Parts: sequence; structure tokens; C-alpha cells
Amino acid sequence: MVLVAVTVIFLVSCGNDTGDSGNTGDTGNTGDDTGDTGTDDTGDTGTDDDTADTGNTGDDDTADTGDTAVECIGISFENLALSTQYTGYEGAPADQIGDPSGQDFISIQFYKEDYSEITELVPGTYNLAEGLNANYGTCLECVLIYEDFDGEAKTYFQQSGTLTISEIKAGTIESKGTISAKLIEVTINSEDYSSTPVEGGGCYEIEAGAWDNICVPDCTGKICGTDGCGGTCGDGCDAEKTCNAEGTECVDYSCTAITIGTAESVDVMESENYWSYSAGYEPSTGEESADEILVQIFAAPSAEDSFDLAGTNYSDSDQRILALEDPVYDTGGNLTGLGKMYFQQKGTISFESFDPATGKTKANISNLRLIEVTIEQGTYISTPVDGGTCLEIAAGTIDIQ
Repeated sequence: MVLVAVTVIFLVSCGNDTGDSGNTGDTGNTGDDTGDTGTDDTGDTGTDDDTADTGNTGDDDTADTGDTAVECIGISFENLALSTQYTGYEGAPADQIGDPSGQDFISIQFYKEDYSEITELVPGTYNLAEGLNANYGTCLECVLIYEDFDGEAKTYFQQSGTLTISEIKAGTIESKGTISAKLIEVTINSEDYSSTPVEGGGCYEIEAGAWDNICVPDCTGKICGTDGCGGTCGDGCDAEKTCNAEGTECVDYSCTAITIGTAESVDVMESENYWSYSAGYEPSTGEESADEILVQIFAAPSAEDSFDLAGTNYSDSDQRILALEDPVYDTGGNLTGLGKMYFQQKGTISFESFDPATGKTKANISNLRLIEVTIEQGTYISTPVDGGTCLEIAAGTIDIQ
């Protein structure tokens, strides 16, 4: 996705993404009025006819989107990225809405009536106000705007308009399309996920919205390295080699040996199965001295568990080690820029102890190699940088007691 904020993405991301639109998994609507979600909810969608009736039976129908006399504010967006939390897309409006300091994003979500997984979209033009699409609890093509998601959040859902999918990439949910729609402020019921208009609430009209997230691989003149779409050109390189910047040759790694400093607990969210720790490293490899290692845990390990980090990707690994070179912080200590990023390419992390309630842990890291990567907005797929640099840690400890 167009990333909501760097702190959201890299301190809580991928399967626990707090920038999530309010629906996770491929089929289940789990939105509430703040966009908070459960993880991988694929069944509780509130799509039963008796809980989220969208038949527009009259003014007394609380699930009806209704009419509004409120003057709408015109907005637009230029592109949307794939979401990792649901089948659909998300991104930011072209201009700030709501509080100038708040985070806003647009979300397009796709669902099936039978809750089965969507693996490919169908080209066509879809009416956003008719039938099941009239309510968030039942919609199949759903459009939402989250205003000030990180503050006094407001949620807006489609009242009218059309969504057109003009082209798809076979076997994927990548597509090209356009949208024109009016969205009104709603609340979303946490039990049946039905949307109810807010009396006197606000209104936005998407006057110009288009997306193209179809990725076209390109391996012209390359025998290794990235194809630009998350794949590899040629046969790639073995574990002890890296592709040069041109993608024409596999060469030996030349890494900087570093050591980990004293670790600090950054974030503990037991309810979300997320724990994060940070530690500085030396020597500094960037221009500043604030380089750091982030150890992120997304599934509570047991004592004496050991994990091989080889062959993992930032998008789906439960144990992640990420190094940030020259990260940027604001005056309040909030991470605002990531700098150069390195992600695990091989190594082991072993736990001597772990307390999920407090986050206290002792974990040993050995034979770790971190290679320079980019992390794709929306999918969080980490891709090695052709000709990129790398870091190596022979041994290190994360010890929070």
C-alpha cells in the first residue's frame, strides 16, 4: 500500500498492520469505525440478511445508506497499492483531509458472498449503491475513506458511484481501474459490520481516482537480480553470492562486521502477538551514529525455540531482524524516515526465555547476515538491492529482563 506511516509499517506490519483498512483476510468484513481489525478473520462478515439488511426499505432502516444534504468535498487520488491485510488496495488522497497532522487513506476492498478466497478480479463496471454494495456489512466491492486514522478517526462509506476494473493481471488481484463515488460518514457495527450513516456527518466525493498496480517483470540483459515484480531473473545466485548492480554476474558478498549494543524493548502488544526490540550497532555504517537493529517477533516463541532465518522474507516471516542505517526521528522521538534498510539473508535466532505478557526475553543471534533491501509499499515484500551492501553479526544477544 501507499504506506500510512513509516512507524506503522515497520514497528507493526504484515499480518499485524495497524494501517489496515478494517477488513483482514481475503473474505471477511471485520471493520469498525476506527479501522481496527482482527487478524485473518475469514468468516465473521455480518453478511447474513437478518443482520445487515441493505434493501433500502425506508428512512427507518438503520443499515440504509440514506440521502444526505451535506455538501461534499471533492477529493482525488493518483494510485493505490496492493494491501497485505485484505483483498484490495489502499493509498492516500492527493490532498490532506481532516486534521492537517492526521493520517488519511482510501481503501478499496473486494469480497465474495461465499467468503471464498479471491485470487483474480473480474473486469467490469460495478454500481456501488445497489444491492449488497449498499452496506459495508454485505458489500462485494467496498470503498472507504479513513480520516485522521491515527487520531479522532472518522469513517466514510460509499453512498453512490461506480467502480470500473478495466484490466487485470491473470491469476492475481493486480489491476487497472477507475472510480467515481460519493462517500458519507458512517459508523460500523462491531458485531454485524453494518454501516449506518452519521446524522449531519461529512461527505467526500471522489472526483478523480485511478489505479494501476499491474507489475510487468523486466529481465532484459540480466541473469540475476530482481525482475521488478518480486521475482528473480535467470537462476539467481546461490546463498553465498549476490547479484551485481547490473544484474549480469553473481559476485561474492563483501560485508561489514558489526556488533549489537544493549537492547531496549520498543513495543509489546500481546493481544496482537507482536513484540519489538531495538538496539544500536557499531561501527556506524551511515553518516549518523544512530544506526540500529530492530528485532520483531510476530508469534510468541517458547523457551529453547530456535529459528533458521535463511530463505525468509519481510512480508511473511514471524521472526524478523531489520537494520536501519541513518533512520530519521522527529523531536518527539518518533521514527519518520527509515534510511537504508538491511534484512536477514541467513543466520539463527535462539530463545533462552520469553514472556509474552511483558516482552521480557533473552535471545541469541548467530551467524547473521543482513543484506540491503527495499520493502515494497503495500505488500511488504523485501527485495535484495542488486549490488547492495551487507552487514554481518557473528554473535549478539537481545536481553530484556
